[in-house]
Amino acid sequence: MKKMLLSLAAFVLSLGMNAQSMMPQKVTQNIAGNMPAEMRSVQSNAKSAAPARLEANQRLAGYYTTDDLGESGVGFLVAPGNNKAAIFVSPDILENWVGYKIVGMRFGLCYAVGASRIFLTAVDENGGIGADLAEKAVSTTVVGWNTAMFDQPIEIKKDDAFMAGFDYKQGSNQQSDASYPLSVVAKGSQIAPTYLYGNVPASSGGQGLAWYNIDNMSGNLSVQLIVASDNLPAKQILFNQFSTDKVAYMPGTQGTVDMTLFNNGTENIGSYVIDLTIGGKTVGSYTSAAALAPNTTFNVSVPFNIAQDQPLGATSLIGTVKSIDNAAPATPGNAAEASFDIRNKVFVQHVVMEEFTGTGCGYCPRGMAAMEYLNDTYGERFIGIGIHQYNTGDPMYNNVYARLGFTGAPSCIVNRDGKTIDPYIGGINAVVEAMKGDPTVGVSVKGAWNESETQVNAVATVESAISASNYSIVFVLLGDSLTGTTTSWKQSNYLAGDDPATYGNEKYISQFLKGGQYGQSYFSYNFEDVLIGSSYNASSVNQASLGAISPDATTVVKYTLGIDSKTAVKDALSKNHVRVVAMVLDNKGKIVNAAQAHVTSATGIADKGTVADKNVEVARYTIDGQRINTPQRGINIVKMSDGSTVKVMVK
Repeated sequence: MKKMLLSLAAFVLSLGMNAQSMMPQKVTQNIAGNMPAEMRSVQSNAKSAAPARLEANQRLAGYYTTDDLGESGVGFLVAPGNNKAAIFVSPDILENWVGYKIVGMRFGLCYAVGASRIFLTAVDENGGIGADLAEKAVSTTVVGWNTAMFDQPIEIKKDDAFMAGFDYKQGSNQQSDASYPLSVVAKGSQIAPTYLYGNVPASSGGQGLAWYNIDNMSGNLSVQLIVASDNLPAKQILFNQFSTDKVAYMPGTQGTVDMTLFNNGTENIGSYVIDLTIGGKTVGSYTSAAALAPNTTFNVSVPFNIAQDQPLGATSLIGTVKSIDNAAPATPGNAAEASFDIRNKVFVQHVVMEEFTGTGCGYCPRGMAAMEYLNDTYGERFIGIGIHQYNTGDPMYNNVYARLGFTGAPSCIVNRDGKTIDPYIGGINAVVEAMKGDPTVGVSVKGAWNESETQVNAVATVESAISASNYSIVFVLLGDSLTGTTTSWKQSNYLAGDDPATYGNEKYISQFLKGGQYGQSYFSYNFEDVLIGSSYNASSVNQASLGAISPDATTVVKYTLGIDSKTAVKDALSKNHVRVVAMVLDNKGKIVNAAQAHVTSATGIADKGTVADKNVEVARYTIDGQRINTPQRGINIVKMSDGSTVKVMVK
């Protein structure tokens, strides 16, 4: 099975942003730390588990309710011994089940842990973690789903919240499958952090025996409540998911809402109509094309229209069940709501991953695999910044940059959202999610070497859908295809002995494993996305200035960058393999949007030998960032030889 080693690479006294939105703030007083993930990999057979067997009056509740199980096992090696794993079950998750009773629980494993125990722990209105409300011993466990029923059911009341989980024994042997028993799945309408209770010593950054938050963005822990009611309605449709394809739209455009509809009744529903409204006005609807059996779900994407005169600002799309079997619902389900903004400008999201790495880091080929995959998948929309600070003997070592709080490698931050995560497991998922954003700011950038080719003159153009005077801009230089012949250029590789089959023969990581092109303990490599300069000074203070931005004006920022790296990098660097990046940050330091471009020569000669005053197309992408070789119908993003980009409508 695949294995993820959850290490205490960063220690944060508060929960991550994702967790705070689902757990009352004061619960943070009970959580001792926040851990990112590291990963090793051996294939799991948990995914072949049997589906849930429920009574007619029973339902599943949790952050995801399918039968999916993790293909990777999770472990917490810094806290070996008898631990607990749990999810925080928020009032939002329980909203549909008020009045029902919690009668049991099921939990998924990638490795059997022997005897266990399920538990349901109270979380009070102030966020304090209290005593167990219910528990049940589990005499033995299996790979897959494990189900146990409480002796006494717990009735769900409005605003109730719980910690729901199970006991397991954590191993400390990194090479043993027994150390990676927990199932985590990238399913559900939102990703909730995993909570682990164990004894993390101070030497590993912990506070002893305590709850710790694993906010690794890799998915939801496989824990689901079994709820029951003796008064189920005959016909009732609930919204299990209701989310729009964007978080911002322009007036007069069309959006899409993704819905997961659930028949919570006891009878078959032959037909139903879903009504979509904005401000009380119908903007779309869905009429079922097939029947919906009891205790089953149906996924559908439905278009809706934004009126040309829709006011700018925060807006909500409301979904309601208008009719069931040609009649008004006798038992109304929950109304669904998706919030978004109406703006007069909408921009394409570009995503930045800043990765802490180094040639002396044996697990850092994971980051190299992630960077390569994301570059191939998203083209110019993905901007990877390899910050070589792990070991000072690295010829690409560069300590002149922002202090981002990295303490272990490989680790990364995506769009500076405050979460330090593993680039291959958490980072890829985080970039995929961040690509769904609709930024309030659009950025483009150009760069040209000065006459002596010692500095780069950068020019960024910033457009905005909002007014702000406290945003900032950062410039970065990246070097590609950097390599050398000395031993210091060789990359350490702890993955060289791993079998590619245990990773599903995934090509981006397999090249660094046994039998792969780089499957050696140390290997030579052409390093990409390497930080070689920025607008930060030696004190990590950004020297570039943005000024006020507004929807009524375009802001142009000029800045000159030098190469801050060692002589070894300057000797290895080809002037045709340098990119300039511009990143716009909000008042909280999060990257709102960014852009990149190849640096041209002082004479106007572009990367591919094109004269700038004969500006021509050098690359073409779809609107979602996929590179294409020929024009495709719809909006194409065309990259020009001077580093600029233009939108072209192809009919």
